[in-house]
Amino acid sequence: MEHLRQLLARVQPATLELHLSNIVSETIEFGEGAWDRFRPLAELLRDLGYTALLTRLVDYATQSGNVDIREVAEDFG
Repeated sequence: MEHLRQLLARVQPATLELHLSNIVSETIEFGEGAWDRFRPLAELLRDLGYTALLTRLVDYATQSGNVDIREVAEDFG
């Protein structure tokens, strides 16, 4: 995962934010069907400093009926 973070650090910030925003939207759209994507995505957003995108993901997770997704909200909210 560290190697991925190093590679992402080389991408233009605006481009990276656009792609991460799309990933957040897709994850939210898939909802409980993407439960296993929430934690790694939240960690990545936190580590890269994309607070607004992390907040968006956590806001959704807070409302989820899936305990694993809600746990992400508790840990990152």
